[in-house]
Amino acid sequence: MKIGNFTLLHDNVMLFPIPKNIKTAAGIILKDNIDATAPIEGFVVGAGPGKLKKNGDLITMQVKIGDRVIFVRSSAREVKHEGDVFLVVPVSEVLCVVNKTE
Repeated sequence: MKIGNFTLLHDNVMLFPIPKNIKTAAGIILKDNIDATAPIEGFVVGAGPGKLKKNGDLITMQVKIGDRVIFVRSSAREVKHEGDVFLVVPVSEVLCVVNKTE
């Protein structure tokens, strides 16, 4: 799928991270970039077609555009586009989809 000037390949997912600030007991707000290994949330804004098996069959993506997901930040590659920062990760680094509660 094409996002702006980008076409995602293979089983890569483009995510828009949801910023999360941490407030200390003293009331100081810290940006959420302290622990690069901690999972974070984001919205799927694009996804590649999937991964090919050795026999040529396509393993389709388990996420779709608009899904809110939790993913591993340490594996993410940062992409800047028109002032926004997106993260690209392989779908295997997406831990779960956050289901909507009604």
